[in-house]
Amino acid sequence: TADIQMKNYDKQYNKELNKMFIERNQKSLPIEQQLTSIMLNLLEKRADNKKERIKCVNQFKIHCLHSNSNH
Repeated sequence: TADIQMKNYDKQYNKELNKMFIERNQKSLPIEQQLTSIMLNLLEKRADNKKERIKCVNQFKIHCLHSNSNH
């Protein structure tokens, strides 16, 4: 169902976000290989936007399923 799919995407998103934060905290990289704070902020904003889009799509799917079941 759409609800299960939404939960799976949410888990996948959280896994990727955690991976990004782990990499962000790794100070062992040489300075030239580290991402700048601007780049990290952009990646975080992109991840937030992605999460919101996924929520909207899944809410729309749920709405459509409920509408179809009422007819």
